[in-house]
Amino acid sequence: MLNREDVKRMLTDLFRTELARWRKDVLDSFDDESEDLWHKMPMDVKKISDEKAAKMFGYAPRSFSTLDNMTDYAYASYLKHQQILFFPSSAIGSSHAYEHTTQSIWEEARALAPLFTGVKRIVSLVPANHLYGFMLTIVLRHILQVPVVCFPALATQHWNNLLCDGDLMVGFPAFWDDWLRLYDRDAAVHYAQRWAL
Repeated sequence: MLNREDVKRMLTDLFRTELARWRKDVLDSFDDESEDLWHKMPMDVKKISDEKAAKMFGYAPRSFSTLDNMTDYAYASYLKHQQILFFPSSAIGSSHAYEHTTQSIWEEARALAPLFTGVKRIVSLVPANHLYGFMLTIVLRHILQVPVVCFPALATQHWNNLLCDGDLMVGFPAFWDDWLRLYDRDAAVHYAQRWAL
């Protein structure tokens, strides 16, 4: 079962993803705290985000005065419907979405969990408003009962200082490609064996 903070993270990641589509400096979208981000969003981007959030959690689109108010409403809707709509990452401005029951997502995550015995922490480089980010950084966290930390997906970060033994890094193909180009093959294999999914 999701909790309110899970829903807030999903909404925050949805807003950051939509804002990143419109900003020239994409990384700037990930520097703001969620409440700062809420107040800084241009109205046209906020409207798109509000509509996607309503579809995601199954309520009629509406405006909210704060992210906390929206989170409370979305969480109540999630508890009522037990379903979430996920948009593909390429769906810029698209209303196309895929509906999933949380039960089916939890079943899939439970099936994957034995692959990750020994994981002490999940390091998320992916947004939780997309299906795999949700399953691997929210649902799997509950199943494994480990904390999750989120970092921007920058291959150039000082990963030796950020990662610990027992970390499970959840990324995406473009990140891994950049990472492999930056490190020599032996270093990349060492990282992958210790932390990568």
